[in-house]
Amino acid sequence: MYTPQIGMEFETKEAAQHFFNFYAYLTGFGTAVVKVFRFGSKKNKQEVTKVAVKCNKYGKNKEPKTLPQQEAEVDNDIGKNKGPKRKTNVVVKTNCQCTMVAKEEGQI
Repeated sequence: MYTPQIGMEFETKEAAQHFFNFYAYLTGFGTAVVKVFRFGSKKNKQEVTKVAVKCNKYGKNKEPKTLPQQEAEVDNDIGKNKGPKRKTNVVVKTNCQCTMVAKEEGQI
C-alpha cells in the first residue's frame, strides 16, 4: 500500500512529495530535493512543473586530496594552537539509487 510504483498519480506535486517522504520515513532513510524545474520568465511567477527527489545518500563521497609533505607540516603547526574540533553530522554517501520525479500531467 505504501510502496511507490511507476506511473502512480497524485492530485498535486506536494502530495507526491509527501508520499515519498512518508515512504522514506517508514523505510528508514532521508530525502533531498535535488532538482526543481520551472516554467516561465523570471519576471513572472515561474510555476514549478517538475520536482526530482532522491535519497539523501545519493552520489559518492569525494576522495580527500593529499597535500605535499611540506604543506602538511605547516598545516599541522597551525592546527596545534586551535581549540577542540567541532562535531559535524556527515552523511556518508552510498550511491543510493532511490529517486522520485513528480511532474504535472502533460509535461515531458
